[in-house]
Amino acid sequence: MAASTPQVVHETPNRLRFRWRRLLSPDLAPDYLEAWFEGLPGVTSARVNPRACSMVLEYNGIKRVRDQIFKAMRAVPENAFCRAEPAPPRRRLMDVAVHGGLAGAMPFLPPQAQLPVAAAMGAPAILQGAETLFREGLKVRVLDMATVGFSLLRGDYVAASSISAMIVVGEYLRQATEDRSNGLLKSLMAAPVGAVWVERDGEERAMEYDEVRPGDLVHVGAGELISVDGEVFDGEAWWIEAP
Repeated sequence: MAASTPQVVHETPNRLRFRWRRLLSPDLAPDYLEAWFEGLPGVTSARVNPRACSMVLEYNGIKRVRDQIFKAMRAVPENAFCRAEPAPPRRRLMDVAVHGGLAGAMPFLPPQAQLPVAAAMGAPAILQGAETLFREGLKVRVLDMATVGFSLLRGDYVAASSISAMIVVGEYLRQATEDRSNGLLKSLMAAPVGAVWVERDGEERAMEYDEVRPGDLVHVGAGELISVDGEVFDGEAWWIEAP
């Protein structure tokens, strides 16, 4: 079915953008999917936008790598769709700016406008807290719900809007921290060496892994990882045995 098949919607020499309706699945693990594609040789970046059903892949522009990407799109592992819980909605910097602006402007709004604005800002925290209380019991979101709800009931709309804004800021900072941590993990999962330097016919050149042949002389610089199996012809290296 076309809806379940990734479709290329834009392409440049080093970039592919796919539209895939399956990215709307609540079971999607976007971090896993990005890390899996970034582990492909030649792929430098993968970004998933579930709301837009979009995935952008950047690669080195080699046709063989492009063909490998299309092959991989037809063999995405099911682990990419085995998330235990749906991913929470992502907070953007625009969300932080809007909530912060509304909270700052609340004392200057007319009294008849403060209640609907504060209620609209606090509604997500109240709904998420009620769901969390029903499904998981007493958690942080339940306390957020109680704080915002009691502030609204007391008529303290400035406090309710301020707390709602702080909740959004906290979610944005938490997601930014997770993104940095996931970026580090993805870089560790990716191939540590981008190319193999091989000496042939007296000339040193960079090659892909599958272009290296038995008997080639591979050059490894100081501090680099040895990228292929073989025998040390000249020089020294450290070998650290895993515990």
